[in-house]
Amino acid sequence: GMQPGGGPKTTRVNLRLTRIRFAAGMKLSIAILAGALVLAGCASSGREYWGVEPRGVQIDGRRYEVFARLDEPRPRVQVIRMGYARRADHAAILPAMVQAATMATGCSVIEGTAVGDSGVMNARLRCA
Repeated sequence: GMQPGGGPKTTRVNLRLTRIRFAAGMKLSIAILAGALVLAGCASSGREYWGVEPRGVQIDGRRYEVFARLDEPRPRVQVIRMGYARRADHAAILPAMVQAATMATGCSVIEGTAVGDSGVMNARLRCA
């Protein structure tokens, strides 16, 4: 017959293992997809900017893709740096990203709302 405490417990462990294996598979495919996008050299915006046509801006010989949602009560922007940047360049890139957002949208970045790094920056905008 059945051993006391057997049965459902084994099923629970198997389910957990399946879930872990699935999550690992998802992470791997996301990593591969992200790698493919980087190699393709195209900016991939965050989900909230899907369907938004990016505007390219060139500052100090570096290209930025600017995705903006200006049709909202609280307009926002995402700026993606294109290409490689040396560690020494990172400090200069952040102000350039704010400038790129302003140039592409005609709006100003609200102070204190810019979050991110020298690769991707998100911010809120104030449009006149």
